[in-house]
Amino acid sequence: MAERAQAAAPRGVTTPASSGRPLDPDLARLLGRERGLSEAEAARRTAAGLANTDPSREVRDRDVVRRNTVTFFNLTLLALIGALLIVGEVRDGLFVGIVVGANVVVATIEELVATRRLRSLQALTAPGATVVRDGVTREVAAVEVVQGDVLVLAPGRQVVADGHLLGGACELDEALLTGESSTIRRAEGEAVRSGSYCVAGAAVY
Repeated sequence: MAERAQAAAPRGVTTPASSGRPLDPDLARLLGRERGLSEAEAARRTAAGLANTDPSREVRDRDVVRRNTVTFFNLTLLALIGALLIVGEVRDGLFVGIVVGANVVVATIEELVATRRLRSLQALTAPGATVVRDGVTREVAAVEVVQGDVLVLAPGRQVVADGHLLGGACELDEALLTGESSTIRRAEGEAVRSGSYCVAGAAVY
């Protein structure tokens, strides 16, 4: 069952949400009586901030503006401009103000453009996941997984959130986490960590 965790380093392709598919017999056997969250409960948990994201690491536009505006250098120049105006050097004060303003505007625009391009690249390379909700499986982006979701792990799929195997067994490649090249076998009840990849077997967590 998925616990809240930051999605691992992007790899693979984004899998947009799709309509639910009935459980195949093997998956139903692994799940037992577990049918996952309902869509309504998943939506409530997303609204409560229990989605698979880390807001503290998100760079927002206002953060970029603040970072380029409120700096020690700019504050020092602002004090200088104020001093020039006080002593009557209005022309020099205005000149310094224009230079500082132009510098802030150019730096802010450049960083905003770079930040938005980076967001687009991250969206293209973000991993996807197969979740069980309302007793059916559906494909969602990793950031749409919420705490308490039941996820399906199959060869080629990434573990997108920390959790424990509810059923089945699989071989995991944890090289991104540990640097170890050999795969690790995980069975029911054992922990799996975000960032590892399933290379064999089938399980739910």
